[in-house]
Amino acid sequence: MKRTWLFLSGLLAVLLLAAACGSPKIYTDYDETKDFKTYQSFNFYEGIKSGLDTLDQKRLQRALVKNLEEKGFSRSKHPDFLINYYADFTKETNHNSLGISIGAIGSPVGGNIASGIPITNNRKIMNVTIELIDAQENTLYWQGVAEVRLKHNRTPEDRTRLFTTIAEKTLREYPPK
Repeated sequence: MKRTWLFLSGLLAVLLLAAACGSPKIYTDYDETKDFKTYQSFNFYEGIKSGLDTLDQKRLQRALVKNLEEKGFSRSKHPDFLINYYADFTKETNHNSLGISIGAIGSPVGGNIASGIPITNNRKIMNVTIELIDAQENTLYWQGVAEVRLKHNRTPEDRTRLFTTIAEKTLREYPPK
């Protein structure tokens, strides 16, 4: 019974860790002196230098527009706030090892043979920053950052889901309560 419990709790921990690694981590900050009720319409800065390729930039913009419109905001030629966004990419290298050992139990003479197999894992990290700027004052009043570990060889559908998730989870924090 104890072994089953240990196995199940270990499996649950691994599953939770895997789920946490696949989901973006979100960080937000904002100007607490602003009245967020005054911001009802939006548009994008012209000529955004996002660091994303053209297709991913379109995916993110569609996701941001959809999310903001679902929240009741409208896109306008004369907006209350402007959206700027950009992506930064970094590499994270993990150096781990897998240990293998052989030992003897139950005799007066003991022995052990051990070896380690090095495992190196390179991950690409993308930080997407979404900035909301007061259109009249041209000042930043809200910022959200999504940190995502990227998988290699994503399909276009996977990339669309990724940018939809980034927009949804980041803008979940907007407007602040």
